[in-house]
Amino acid sequence: MVSLDRISWTKTGEHPILVGKRGETQSARQTMAEGGALFNVHYPAATVEHDQTVPMDERGEGVRPLYKWVQRVDTGDILGFHSGKYPESGNYGYLADTADFLFPDSADSVTVFGRGERMALTQTISDPISLGGGDEIQPQILWLTSMNGQWSTSVHSMHSRFFCTNQLVGNIPLMKVKHTLNHAQHLEVRRQILLEHMESSDAVARMAQALSDQKFADDEFKGLIKNLFPDPKPKMIATADHLGQIVEIPQEVSEVRWDRVLDKRRIVTERWSGELEKFGSDGGGTRWLAYNAVQGAEQHDLGEEVPTEKRRERSFLRAIGTKTPLADRTLELLAV
Repeated sequence: MVSLDRISWTKTGEHPILVGKRGETQSARQTMAEGGALFNVHYPAATVEHDQTVPMDERGEGVRPLYKWVQRVDTGDILGFHSGKYPESGNYGYLADTADFLFPDSADSVTVFGRGERMALTQTISDPISLGGGDEIQPQILWLTSMNGQWSTSVHSMHSRFFCTNQLVGNIPLMKVKHTLNHAQHLEVRRQILLEHMESSDAVARMAQALSDQKFADDEFKGLIKNLFPDPKPKMIATADHLGQIVEIPQEVSEVRWDRVLDKRRIVTERWSGELEKFGSDGGGTRWLAYNAVQGAEQHDLGEEVPTEKRRERSFLRAIGTKTPLADRTLELLAV
């Protein structure tokens, strides 16, 4: 039974977007059903609290409630609040139908956020990219949609490493998809997704291979993380000198501020050590491994302490929202 007070993970219990076993794909509808994503909703009219009347909108064609809720039929949970004009969908089945029509039997994971407000589905539609030494990237497409309106229905190109749970998600959707498409529109959508997904995968492969071909030693990595997490600067305190003049003198940096910086450096360095253990050679590591150490730490480890499942959700949302300034800065530094 799917728990509704936390994220619903895939049927194998793996982190979302990470293929549990290579080649295990199935229909989007079956994947979504097993992941608890095909619940039904209805749209009760929003009422005025003090007298329970329903404000009506008489503008345009017909009369409709001015506002309405999105409510799960099975649990009663409220998933969203919209104007009366907002188009209604009885469940997330429209996405399953679209994904299955475009790319049959290629779904491998689904993630339901919160109580069902948002949902993500992945499909594997191309072969993995080998970087040598067992390091591989799996190109996928990522479908996003929501009941609360936070995400429009869209499809993104995404690339996951088999070695870890790092994901690279394109911040610009390949396209946004309407809930209802005819056959000709479906074929055009498929063509556009395939073309843009191939271009995105080629770009990621070129970037990853270029970084993989460049050696990166421990001392260089230490310089990199010191650039990302510089020594804390002392705060300047205004005071009067012996002549009564106002001057600024540096205040000693507190241990707390030093601890924060050193802890971040330690976390990223541990990721670097893991990369070296798995893919390093006698000559050390590569710029690709350095990038993944920083990106992995930022997605999964850095930040306030939260429960494991919430941390997984946060890391996934960071990848989707491309809120990874450290990884972006690292790529700039390594590409020089």
